Formats: sequence, structure tokens, C-alpha cells
Amino acid sequence: MPPAGEGSVASQVLGLELRLEAGRLCVVNPATGERLLTPAEALAAWRAEAAARQAESLAQQAAKAELERLRAELARLRGEA
Repeated sequence: MPPAGEGSVASQVLGLELRLEAGRLCVVNPATGERLLTPAEALAAWRAEAAARQAESLAQQAAKAELERLRAELARLRGEA
């Protein structure tokens, strides 16, 4: 593995750079400079995205229920007028 830059090593096999940052091994995509997530970070991100999707789904269900309630109320009021 040839050196990639100060404090990093390029892996030709992986096509990535390995860096030591704040005492932790980080894997970086040299084409973008983006640090790849650790497995724990990836899991946390996945869980956060899943929670956001669930919250969005619940909000949509509540909005649909409110729309139906308002339609029923409007129909009731139109029937009285």
C-alpha cells in the first residue's frame, strides 16, 4: 500500500484511503474525499431514516383522517343549509 498523503495510506485493492483521525481509523473515498461511515454510524443513520419514514407515514395517515373528517363536516353543513 503506497502512501496517499500525510497521515493516510492508499489501498489499491480497496480503492480507498485509510487515515488515522483523532485516534480512529477512517476509510475515505479518494475520488470524493468522503469519509465512509463505520458500521455503527451506518446503523444509526439507517435507524434514523427508518424513524423518519415512519413519522412521515403517520403524519400522512393523520392528514388523510383529518381530510375525511373535514369532508364529512362539509357535507353535513351543506345538508343543513
